[in-house]
Amino acid sequence: MWSSQSDEDHDMLDDAASQAPAQEDPGQQVGGDGENLDEEMAAMKHVFQRMSEKKARQKTQGMADCVQVYTDAFQKDLDQLFALAKKKRIAEAQGVNSTIQTTMKQIEEHKRDLMTVHETYEANFTASIERVEQELERLKELRKTVVGAYDTGKQQVEASFKDAFANVDAMIVRLQADSSAVLVDTSYLDAFQAEAARFVIE
Repeated sequence: MWSSQSDEDHDMLDDAASQAPAQEDPGQQVGGDGENLDEEMAAMKHVFQRMSEKKARQKTQGMADCVQVYTDAFQKDLDQLFALAKKKRIAEAQGVNSTIQTTMKQIEEHKRDLMTVHETYEANFTASIERVEQELERLKELRKTVVGAYDTGKQQVEASFKDAFANVDAMIVRLQADSSAVLVDTSYLDAFQAEAARFVIE
């Protein structure tokens, strides 16, 4: 099977043959001065030189094409790897960002909950302080009332005891007077003697 390179080489050989002088009679060349042979050799040399240069160019071009193919393939692989890595990093970054956003939302929710708890505690504490202060005021008023009632009761008791002692003293004085009167009164003896005498007479 002939390649395109072989066809081109064959064409170049044909061109070289056509450029050489036509040989009408082989016998004439034998008798010639050798100029035609030199021209043929020069033409063949020129053809082979062109063939060598062309092969060298084709070899260089083939190597360049091969390098370009491998370079393109390598670059394509690099692009694919970079795209995959970039996609992976973007997905990871999105995941991290989603985690950060979720964490921030949770922190904000916890912050709101803590603020609500703090406000509720502060309100309850303030209300408790107010109730304690009100209770203290009520206890102060109650103490005043109790002390006042105690003082009033004490005064009343003292007055009652004073009256009672006065009554007792008066009763003692009266009893003493009655006792003295009883001791000096002889009327009951007179009545007794009169009654006794009446019984005797009868």
